[in-house]
Amino acid sequence: MLFMMFAQPATAQDKYDSKDYSPDYCQFTATFPDEPYITEHCEGKSKDTCYNLISYTKVFDVKSTVRVDIICNPSTPAMYKEFSTKIMEKTVRAMTKGTVIETYEVSSRQEDEYRQTGLLGKARKGLGDTIYIAQLWAAENSIMSVEAELMGEPSPDADQLFAKILSTIGFEKDINKTEDKGDKDTTDKQDQ
Repeated sequence: MLFMMFAQPATAQDKYDSKDYSPDYCQFTATFPDEPYITEHCEGKSKDTCYNLISYTKVFDVKSTVRVDIICNPSTPAMYKEFSTKIMEKTVRAMTKGTVIETYEVSSRQEDEYRQTGLLGKARKGLGDTIYIAQLWAAENSIMSVEAELMGEPSPDADQLFAKILSTIGFEKDINKTEDKGDKDTTDKQDQ
């Protein structure tokens, strides 16, 4: 009975059904070499406080590890408007508080349809230092956070995988424009 008084723990991990992470509600995407794991986390008893954590981990010769965690949630244009560059930079610093022991760089960019802020820093796992990257992506209909870590001894294979996964993360679509485009294509075909 006592365990029922605490927040609901994460459910068991399941394999995500694709190497490409891009749920319908998320305007951002990422591609992994294998299917990542998906875990539902809830911060309260209501389903409204639940979110999916996408996790990918690859270990190289028990010496080097690549880990990437992604959370993408639906948002609104009003929330997007509030997520200024300054707020996003504060958020990535808060995301890494207690993990990053030295921040090397925080950078932001503003594109036509989204904003992105990233933090590059050094963290510590056990006795070793790690490369730690935190990113926050915001658009009118979704917000995505990314935490990526390269741990252990230097390894060309681990370095390459880390860079490859990070290079696939980005803005994919504007949900409303995708729907509008479908309507436009139909109209164009009818006119021919």
